[in-house]
Amino acid sequence: MILENNKNLSNGLNILQINNYSYRRGGSEAHFLDLIELLESKGHEVITFSSESNKRHFLNFSAAQKLQKLLDNQKIDIAHVHNINHQLSPLILKILKQNNIPIVMTVHDYSLISANYNLYLQNKLSFKNIILTIEFYLKRFLFPYNKLVDTFIAPSKFMAQKLRSKGFKNIVTLNNFTKLINNKIDPQDYFLYFGRLSKEKGLKEFIKTLSKVEKDFKFYIAGDGPEKNKLIKLVQNLKLKSKIKFLGYQDRDTKLAQLINSAQFIVIPSLCQENCSLSILESMAQGKVVLAPDLGGNSKLINNQNGFLYNSNDETDLLDKINILIDNKESNWKIGERAKGDIQKKFNPEIYYQKLIEIYKNLTS
Repeated sequence: MILENNKNLSNGLNILQINNYSYRRGGSEAHFLDLIELLESKGHEVITFSSESNKRHFLNFSAAQKLQKLLDNQKIDIAHVHNINHQLSPLILKILKQNNIPIVMTVHDYSLISANYNLYLQNKLSFKNIILTIEFYLKRFLFPYNKLVDTFIAPSKFMAQKLRSKGFKNIVTLNNFTKLINNKIDPQDYFLYFGRLSKEKGLKEFIKTLSKVEKDFKFYIAGDGPEKNKLIKLVQNLKLKSKIKFLGYQDRDTKLAQLINSAQFIVIPSLCQENCSLSILESMAQGKVVLAPDLGGNSKLINNQNGFLYNSNDETDLLDKINILIDNKESNWKIGERAKGDIQKKFNPEIYYQKLIEIYKNLTS
């Protein structure tokens, strides 16, 4: 079933926002929902089109039919597409094109250029990867994105470079935004990871490195995912139960916000080449130092003035950075303030909106 949610406002553009899910499931969904709120606050009418089901589709004909029905009954100036693989399916791009609707697409992951979405474990041979690869190339043949999408939005220069290297055109680099937060920091004696507990997030490797830290520490892990039980067992085997605590899923707007606010620093130890991590932006917006590897678009968000990058291939470097952060709690707050300043200058909603509306108007004029 497809949800069609109409927001009636009196002026501005009629913008169709399309994404697989319309609830906070991950970073792309958080951006999708925050963007709807931003556009509505600027006086635009936003119509959302999302899947209510987790069911995977190669081609979702039901979604295509319901989209056509929506277009028959609703004036649309422009469609802004986010993640559509497997649930809505790229068939909806052809429906939009047949109705002469300009299409903008924000590229949140590497699904347009990689069968497994994240450029991680690409060479691992398995039945699942073989199926994903066949589906990937078949969809590229049936749905030539360069001909269907008018403008691609890359949230990082790294993503833009990857897309261009695979022949994609009409790419605009526009960093994600995050809400500005006027928070009063209440420091506690722990550092924090929050997010999905899956292999590519690098928690197994990070926990193994923590087992070599001789100093006393507290590390909290907020989130859930397929690797949770394995990670709990790893912590037990390494005799780190007194130092590492699993908190499970935390509501983003209440409990998680407070956990971030009170952490000494935030850890994002991803093994894959992230695009423009909202976790990093949200942490920096709260004045937090972030420790992350020098991979992908995230390496452009952090510098030696507003956070800590470590060499992803050098455990010694990671260990050194952890020890520095544990030892220098006072300087962490100063670095965190610089991080917050960078967010306010470069990643605030107003800057994003002005650049996005220029893209919209260029296509609708």
